[in-house]
Amino acid sequence: MSLESLLVDVRFLHYVLDDDVSQKSYWDTVAGLSEDNKQAVERAKNVLMHLDEPCNFVSRKEILRLRGRIRQTLRVR
Repeated sequence: MSLESLLVDVRFLHYVLDDDVSQKSYWDTVAGLSEDNKQAVERAKNVLMHLDEPCNFVSRKEILRLRGRIRQTLRVR
């Protein structure tokens, strides 16, 4: 499991962005399978939860575009 695969997984996006508690048990299990999974899940959650925070290497416009693409993915699937 990679950071990238989590960031395109619709179930994961709903779990994190929409606080879908019905998915919590599943993602806790996935994270518990290995240290690599645990780190990937935590990193992906951090990426998604901190999209609104200013940073020096990604512009506000890029952040808004990324959020829009994520939301579009959630609507399409």
